[in-house]
Amino acid sequence: MKVCRLYCDVANIRGHDGLQALHVHRNEQSRVRGRVIVKIRHGIHFWMIFSLVTVATADSHAATVNYTLVDVILADGEQITGTFDWTFSAGDFEGGNGAFTGLEIPYTIYSFVDGNLNIDIQTNSIEISGNGNYHDVGLDITLFLSQPFTSTQSAPIDLGLSYFECCGNGFKDQAFRSGSISPTFLLPVLGDMDCDSDVDFDDIDDFVLGLNMPQEYENRFGVPPEGKGDTDGDGDLDFDDIDDFVAILNSPLSAGTRTVPEPGAAALLGVAMSVLAWYGWRRRGASSFKKR
Repeated sequence: MKVCRLYCDVANIRGHDGLQALHVHRNEQSRVRGRVIVKIRHGIHFWMIFSLVTVATADSHAATVNYTLVDVILADGEQITGTFDWTFSAGDFEGGNGAFTGLEIPYTIYSFVDGNLNIDIQTNSIEISGNGNYHDVGLDITLFLSQPFTSTQSAPIDLGLSYFECCGNGFKDQAFRSGSISPTFLLPVLGDMDCDSDVDFDDIDDFVLGLNMPQEYENRFGVPPEGKGDTDGDGDLDFDDIDDFVAILNSPLSAGTRTVPEPGAAALLGVAMSVLAWYGWRRRGASSFKKR
């Protein structure tokens, strides 16, 4: 009986220890499973944000910048005046197309209004000629630029290479005294992320691009994103600029020039901005918690 009772006591002890070990093992499994789930959730949040940003920024749109011929003065003091639009796709400024919206040329019978001018606008030159160049009334103008014009920078005329030929037999052939090609709106517009001189829904995807991939933004537009996106004035573009950007977007000043995106694009961009705003709030909350 004593031996049997001893075996039973040992079995009970072993059973108790086994249950404790089993509980410890299960608790450890739960902790590991919890850590894995947290990592998976973080990964899902990251890829959800990355996917939304990627899709939102992939939808390229056309932008237009207006330019003015500034002080384009011939050697004899006469002046050529005009304005033109340059329309381009995001990331392909040099591959855009130019079209004059107004042009006045002295001495010639050719007229922009009459539509008898041949015009070729490139980022580094502008060529204008009369359609047909009839004898004694021909027209041939080439404005070579010292540097290509951009959406935010003027380009002076190369006075040594540019020329004006008009009226046949060299009657009015001459060089230029001065001149430049300048964006009509030189002052940067805060929130104008696509550099088309206004703030509207088209700026949202480029704001997201500048926020997440600043170098890619600078490669596309030639300017750092904080130049247009630093809405809170602290010298950088980060999640803290989102609220002020939305406020600018909804201001009465931008409402007059706002364009409405397609419903699908608007919904996608809205979700992307919401997720980014939530993620920024979580990051700021975590940072403030750590400082306590």
